[in-house]
Amino acid sequence: MSEDETQLIGNPDLLKKILNKLEAIDIRLQSVESRIERRSFDTKPIWEKALAEIMAVKQDIAGIDRKMDILGKDMLNLRADQLDFERRIIRLEDEANRGIQTVN
Repeated sequence: MSEDETQLIGNPDLLKKILNKLEAIDIRLQSVESRIERRSFDTKPIWEKALAEIMAVKQDIAGIDRKMDILGKDMLNLRADQLDFERRIIRLEDEANRGIQTVN
């Protein structure tokens, strides 16, 4: 910095101008903060409702997951029973075919 710039800082008029500008900036900042705070109150109920709906959907999905798990297990049991019935039918058909062949 040059000596001329440091001398300007000691100028009372310049310091007043700087302080006035800072005060104006502070007032504007407070105004903006106030508006933001008021708007947050406007949107808060919307977000609370959305959060409640999200939680309800989450519970519904948990219920669906549980039901899908049960359905999957039931389907596996049903398929196992079906395979058992198919084996029994094949065995009975084989026995019946052997019985018919020996009669002829």
